[in-house]
Amino acid sequence: MKSFLTGAVVAAALFVPALAEGHSVLVSGMAPMHNGGYQLKTVEVAYDLDPATPHGAEALLNRINAAARLVCGERSSLIKNSERTKEFDACRARATAQAAEAAGVPDLAKIAATR
Repeated sequence: MKSFLTGAVVAAALFVPALAEGHSVLVSGMAPMHNGGYQLKTVEVAYDLDPATPHGAEALLNRINAAARLVCGERSSLIKNSERTKEFDACRARATAQAAEAAGVPDLAKIAATR
């Protein structure tokens, strides 16, 4: 129940409607499934902040990271296979980097690459 509520709070924060001047970026990834295989998932992140400022870039990157966790899933302590854990991590890294690049803010992509 706790993870559902946490996910709902994160999702609510991500889907706050953007103002008329707002923008959005898609966060997509091929999420590895616990029973094998993959599933394409996409989340739209709306924002009405200025990602060219340090504060705005950090806030947008935090939203993108949260969306990447929703898209790709969380590493489960139940997963004993280190390869599957690496796949979850790689999915989140790719989704974050692609969304940062798609936002069209060069510094955002650089910050994402260092995380």
